[in-house]
Amino acid sequence: MTPLMSVGLAMASLTGAVVAWKYATANLYRRAGAKWSTDSIDPERINRRLLARRKRQRIQMVAMSALITPILVYAFIFFVEALIEGNRPR
Repeated sequence: MTPLMSVGLAMASLTGAVVAWKYATANLYRRAGAKWSTDSIDPERINRRLLARRKRQRIQMVAMSALITPILVYAFIFFVEALIEGNRPR
């Protein structure tokens, strides 16, 4: 693995974690049972246990995205390189 690829995979990991954090934070303070994330309420009015569970799920989602995103990026890069090598004239 080249140094450039390792930097790219680290950036992919960071990008996946940030996207997951933003997505999970948008749903953190929504009303229980609400269909849309725009139906939010004050943090003081939400149940403690529900908020704690959503925070745990947010951390789990960030960790999973930080692990899965570079794997998918590496697979994509490997696939594209294989296509390029296969079409190269000999």
